[in-house]
Amino acid sequence: MHSLAAIIALLSTTMVTAASLPPRNDPYYITHRPSTFTTSPSVRPTDSASLHQAPTNVQAAQAGPTAMTVTIMNQAGFPVSTTHGVNTLGPLTTILPTVFLPGPGVLANGGSHTYVLPLGHGGNLGVAKGKFLGDESLVEYTFGDQDGINKIAINVSYVTGFTYNIDCTCSDGTHLSGCTEPLWSQSTCEQPNGEGACKNPLRATGGPPAHPFFQKCEGKAYTFSGDHAALNNGGCATGSVTCKILSGGN
Repeated sequence: MHSLAAIIALLSTTMVTAASLPPRNDPYYITHRPSTFTTSPSVRPTDSASLHQAPTNVQAAQAGPTAMTVTIMNQAGFPVSTTHGVNTLGPLTTILPTVFLPGPGVLANGGSHTYVLPLGHGGNLGVAKGKFLGDESLVEYTFGDQDGINKIAINVSYVTGFTYNIDCTCSDGTHLSGCTEPLWSQSTCEQPNGEGACKNPLRATGGPPAHPFFQKCEGKAYTFSGDHAALNNGGCATGSVTCKILSGGN
Protein backbone atom coordinates (compact mmCIF):
# COMPACT_ATOMS: atom_id res chain seq x y z
CA MET A 1 0.00 0.00 0.00
CA HIS A 2 1.22 3.43 -0.85
CA SER A 3 1.84 5.85 2.00
CA LEU A 4 -0.14 9.05 1.57
CA ALA A 5 2.60 11.27 2.90
CA ALA A 6 3.20 11.89 -0.77
CA ILE A 7 -0.50 12.58 -1.28
CA ILE A 8 -0.55 15.24 1.45
CA ALA A 9 2.26 17.06 -0.30
CA LEU A 10 0.49 16.52 -3.60
CA LEU A 11 -2.74 18.04 -2.31
CA SER A 12 -1.01 21.05 -0.82
CA THR A 13 1.23 21.86 -3.77
CA THR A 14 0.09 20.59 -7.14
CA MET A 15 -3.46 19.45 -6.21
CA VAL A 16 -3.05 16.57 -8.62
CA THR A 17 -5.99 14.76 -7.07
CA ALA A 18 -7.98 17.92 -6.43
CA ALA A 19 -9.14 20.95 -8.33
CA SER A 20 -6.20 21.68 -10.62
CA LEU A 21 -6.64 18.43 -12.51
CA PRO A 22 -9.90 19.05 -14.39
CA PRO A 23 -8.86 22.18 -16.33
CA ARG A 24 -5.62 20.53 -17.40
CA ASN A 25 -6.66 16.96 -18.06
CA ASP A 26 -10.47 16.60 -17.83
CA PRO A 27 -9.85 13.26 -16.05
CA TYR A 28 -13.47 12.19 -15.95
CA TYR A 29 -13.43 12.08 -19.74
CA ILE A 30 -10.03 10.43 -20.11
CA THR A 31 -10.47 7.75 -17.46
CA HIS A 32 -14.20 7.18 -17.06
CA ARG A 33 -14.95 3.52 -16.65
CA PRO A 34 -18.43 2.56 -17.86
CA SER A 35 -20.28 0.02 -15.76
CA THR A 36 -23.58 -1.81 -15.83
CA PHE A 37 -25.14 0.59 -13.34
CA THR A 38 -27.23 3.59 -14.44
CA THR A 39 -28.11 6.45 -12.14
CA SER A 40 -31.89 6.55 -12.54
CA PRO A 41 -34.99 6.49 -10.32
CA SER A 42 -35.54 2.79 -10.97
CA VAL A 43 -32.00 1.39 -11.15
CA ARG A 44 -29.68 2.71 -8.49
CA PRO A 45 -26.32 1.52 -7.21
CA THR A 46 -27.93 0.92 -3.82
CA ASP A 47 -29.65 -2.09 -5.39
CA SER A 48 -26.30 -3.81 -5.92
CA ALA A 49 -24.51 -5.47 -3.02
CA SER A 50 -21.23 -5.26 -4.94
CA LEU A 51 -21.14 -1.51 -4.39
CA HIS A 52 -21.34 -1.99 -0.65
CA GLN A 53 -18.43 -4.36 -0.26
CA ALA A 54 -14.96 -2.85 -0.05
CA PRO A 55 -12.40 -5.11 -1.76
CA THR A 56 -10.27 -7.18 0.58
CA ASN A 57 -7.04 -6.72 -1.38
CA VAL A 58 -6.17 -3.47 0.40
CA GLN A 59 -5.00 -3.49 3.99
CA ALA A 60 -6.66 -0.93 6.23
CA ALA A 61 -4.57 1.63 8.07
CA GLN A 62 -4.37 1.66 11.85
CA ALA A 63 -7.25 4.08 12.34
CA GLY A 64 -10.06 5.78 10.49
CA PRO A 65 -12.84 4.50 8.23
CA THR A 66 -12.18 1.44 6.08
CA ALA A 67 -14.56 2.50 3.31
CA MET A 68 -15.89 5.78 1.93
CA THR A 69 -19.66 5.88 1.55
CA VAL A 70 -20.98 8.59 -0.78
CA THR A 71 -24.64 9.57 -1.09
CA ILE A 72 -25.63 11.92 -3.91
CA MET A 73 -28.97 13.72 -3.44
CA ASN A 74 -30.71 15.68 -6.20
CA GLN A 75 -32.44 18.71 -4.70
CA ALA A 76 -32.13 20.88 -7.83
CA GLY A 77 -35.84 20.80 -8.66
CA PHE A 78 -35.45 18.84 -11.90
CA PRO A 79 -33.51 15.82 -13.22
CA VAL A 80 -29.73 16.13 -13.52
CA SER A 81 -27.11 14.19 -15.48
CA THR A 82 -24.25 12.57 -13.58
CA THR A 83 -21.04 10.80 -14.51
CA HIS A 84 -18.20 9.31 -12.49
CA GLY A 85 -14.47 9.18 -13.14
CA VAL A 86 -11.34 7.59 -11.72
CA ASN A 87 -8.16 9.62 -11.28
CA THR A 88 -5.22 7.96 -13.03
CA LEU A 89 -2.43 10.28 -11.86
CA GLY A 90 -0.57 10.30 -8.56
CA PRO A 91 0.09 7.65 -5.89
CA LEU A 92 -3.44 6.18 -5.99
CA THR A 93 -3.24 5.04 -9.61
CA THR A 94 -4.51 1.63 -10.50
CA ILE A 95 -4.23 0.27 -6.96
CA LEU A 96 -7.80 -0.96 -7.36
CA PRO A 97 -8.52 -1.61 -11.03
CA THR A 98 -11.96 -3.15 -10.43
CA VAL A 99 -13.79 -0.43 -8.49
CA PHE A 100 -17.50 -0.51 -9.35
CA LEU A 101 -18.91 2.96 -10.06
CA PRO A 102 -22.38 4.03 -11.17
CA GLY A 103 -22.53 4.55 -14.91
CA PRO A 104 -23.45 7.88 -16.49
CA GLY A 105 -27.16 8.54 -16.25
CA VAL A 106 -29.96 10.78 -15.06
CA LEU A 107 -30.83 11.28 -11.41
CA ALA A 108 -34.49 12.22 -10.92
CA ASN A 109 -35.48 15.24 -8.88
CA GLY A 110 -35.67 14.14 -5.26
CA GLY A 111 -33.72 10.99 -6.07
CA SER A 112 -30.47 9.80 -4.56
CA HIS A 113 -27.89 7.09 -5.01
CA THR A 114 -25.29 5.66 -2.68
CA TYR A 115 -22.04 3.93 -3.53
CA VAL A 116 -19.09 2.69 -1.50
CA LEU A 117 -15.44 3.30 -2.38
CA PRO A 118 -12.53 1.26 -1.01
CA LEU A 119 -9.30 2.46 0.52
CA GLY A 120 -6.92 3.69 -2.15
CA HIS A 121 -9.53 5.22 -4.47
CA GLY A 122 -9.38 8.64 -6.09
CA GLY A 123 -12.07 9.97 -8.38
CA ASN A 124 -14.72 12.54 -9.16
CA LEU A 125 -18.39 13.13 -9.88
CA GLY A 126 -19.55 15.50 -12.63
CA VAL A 127 -23.03 17.03 -12.69
CA ALA A 128 -24.43 18.45 -15.93
CA LYS A 129 -27.63 19.90 -17.36
CA GLY A 130 -27.08 18.71 -20.92
CA LYS A 131 -24.10 17.08 -22.60
CA PHE A 132 -20.85 16.68 -20.68
CA LEU A 133 -18.35 19.03 -22.32
CA GLY A 134 -15.87 19.39 -19.44
CA ASP A 135 -17.41 22.57 -18.01
CA GLU A 136 -19.45 21.07 -15.19
CA SER A 137 -19.54 21.35 -11.42
CA LEU A 138 -17.47 18.56 -9.85
CA VAL A 139 -16.95 16.72 -6.59
CA GLU A 140 -13.36 15.41 -6.32
CA TYR A 141 -11.99 13.08 -3.68
CA THR A 142 -9.23 10.73 -2.59
CA PHE A 143 -9.48 8.11 0.15
CA GLY A 144 -6.31 6.59 1.52
CA ASP A 145 -3.80 5.96 4.28
CA GLN A 146 -2.09 9.10 5.51
CA ASP A 147 0.60 8.05 7.98
CA GLY A 148 -1.46 5.21 9.44
CA ILE A 149 -4.83 6.96 9.41
CA ASN A 150 -7.45 6.46 6.70
CA LYS A 151 -8.59 9.90 5.56
CA ILE A 152 -10.92 11.40 2.98
CA ALA A 153 -9.75 14.46 1.06
CA ILE A 154 -12.71 16.06 -0.74
CA ASN A 155 -13.60 19.27 -2.52
CA VAL A 156 -16.31 20.79 -4.69
CA SER A 157 -14.83 22.37 -7.80
CA TYR A 158 -16.11 25.01 -10.20
CA VAL A 159 -12.67 25.39 -11.77
CA THR A 160 -13.74 24.12 -15.18
CA GLY A 161 -17.18 25.69 -14.94
CA PHE A 162 -20.50 25.74 -13.15
CA THR A 163 -23.80 23.95 -13.67
CA TYR A 164 -25.28 23.39 -10.22
CA ASN A 165 -24.37 24.15 -6.65
CA ILE A 166 -22.98 21.11 -4.83
CA ASP A 167 -22.61 21.01 -1.05
CA CYS A 168 -20.99 18.12 0.84
CA THR A 169 -21.24 17.25 4.53
CA CYS A 170 -20.10 14.38 6.75
CA SER A 171 -22.63 12.16 8.53
CA ASP A 172 -21.51 13.67 11.85
CA GLY A 173 -22.72 17.09 10.65
CA THR A 174 -19.32 18.52 9.65
CA HIS A 175 -19.45 20.71 6.56
CA LEU A 176 -16.77 19.52 4.16
CA SER A 177 -16.85 21.59 0.96
CA GLY A 178 -19.25 23.37 -1.32
CA CYS A 179 -21.05 26.61 -2.02
CA THR A 180 -24.80 27.28 -1.99
CA GLU A 181 -24.71 30.80 -3.46
CA PRO A 182 -27.20 30.89 -6.39
CA LEU A 183 -24.68 32.02 -9.00
CA TRP A 184 -27.03 31.92 -12.00
CA SER A 185 -29.40 34.46 -10.45
CA GLN A 186 -26.69 36.69 -8.99
CA SER A 187 -24.47 37.37 -11.98
CA THR A 188 -24.24 37.10 -15.76
CA CYS A 189 -22.24 34.27 -17.28
CA GLU A 190 -19.75 35.55 -19.83
CA GLN A 191 -18.96 32.17 -21.39
CA PRO A 192 -22.04 29.88 -21.54
CA ASN A 193 -21.23 26.56 -23.22
CA GLY A 194 -24.63 26.00 -24.80
CA GLU A 195 -25.34 22.95 -22.62
CA GLY A 196 -26.32 24.70 -19.40
CA ALA A 197 -22.82 25.31 -18.00
CA CYS A 198 -20.88 28.52 -17.45
CA LYS A 199 -17.23 28.10 -18.42
CA ASN A 200 -14.74 29.44 -15.91
CA PRO A 201 -12.38 31.95 -17.59
CA LEU A 202 -9.76 31.12 -14.92
CA ARG A 203 -9.88 27.36 -15.56
CA ALA A 204 -6.23 27.12 -16.64
CA THR A 205 -4.53 30.07 -14.97
CA GLY A 206 -5.43 33.11 -12.91
CA GLY A 207 -6.79 34.08 -9.53
CA PRO A 208 -7.09 35.25 -6.95
CA PRO A 209 -9.57 36.78 -7.01
CA ALA A 210 -12.15 34.53 -8.59
CA HIS A 211 -13.88 35.62 -11.78
CA PRO A 212 -16.91 37.85 -10.95
CA PHE A 213 -19.48 35.15 -11.84
CA PHE A 214 -17.82 32.71 -9.41
CA GLN A 215 -16.66 35.18 -6.77
CA LYS A 216 -19.33 34.55 -4.13
CA CYS A 217 -18.19 30.93 -3.97
CA GLU A 218 -14.48 31.73 -3.55
CA GLY A 219 -12.99 29.74 -0.67
CA LYS A 220 -16.09 27.53 -0.41
CA ALA A 221 -15.69 25.65 -3.68
CA TYR A 222 -12.68 25.81 -5.98
CA THR A 223 -13.21 28.88 -8.17
CA PHE A 224 -9.63 28.87 -9.51
CA SER A 225 -6.88 26.28 -9.26
CA GLY A 226 -5.27 27.86 -6.18
CA ASP A 227 -8.50 28.24 -4.18
CA HIS A 228 -7.33 25.68 -1.64
CA ALA A 229 -9.64 26.79 1.20
CA ALA A 230 -12.25 24.63 -0.55
CA LEU A 231 -10.31 21.42 0.15
CA ASN A 232 -11.18 19.41 3.25
CA ASN A 233 -8.62 16.79 4.21
CA GLY A 234 -9.53 14.36 6.99
CA GLY A 235 -12.66 16.18 8.13
CA CYS A 236 -15.00 13.19 7.86
CA ALA A 237 -13.90 10.61 10.42
CA THR A 238 -17.05 8.52 9.92
CA GLY A 239 -16.27 7.90 6.24
CA SER A 240 -19.87 8.70 5.21
CA VAL A 241 -20.34 11.74 2.95
CA THR A 242 -23.55 13.27 1.56
CA CYS A 243 -23.38 15.68 -1.38
CA LYS A 244 -26.51 17.65 -2.27
CA ILE A 245 -27.04 18.96 -5.79
CA LEU A 246 -28.88 22.31 -5.69
CA SER A 247 -30.35 24.43 -8.46
CA GLY A 248 -27.65 27.11 -8.57
CA GLY A 249 -30.24 29.87 -8.97
CA ASN A 250 -31.97 28.67 -12.12
